[in-house]
Amino acid sequence: MEPYIQQANRFFRELKIPCSLAEYITKLYVGEELEVYYQINPQWMDFDEYFEDGKDFDITDISEREIRQFPNLASITFNMYHTPSEELVEKLKRWGFQVCVPG
Repeated sequence: MEPYIQQANRFFRELKIPCSLAEYITKLYVGEELEVYYQINPQWMDFDEYFEDGKDFDITDISEREIRQFPNLASITFNMYHTPSEELVEKLKRWGFQVCVPG
């Protein structure tokens, strides 16, 4: 399984996405059912063995500089294995983003 994970991680690290596309992003959805995770681990039945209960995918912090790269971003939905911290949610709200955490 390890070669699949390393290969997919390398692919996504090296993936070049033009900065000019950033202005078209209005919503950000962060959820564990996204295709990118299946690219990293095709079998996925061994999720806990390789990803320690999903914590490798948790977004624990983000800087204002990072998020402001998307000038038209208005909303962020977190539907991850773990709920994001209240601190992160509140920070994003203070910066003017609508934040949804289904639960």
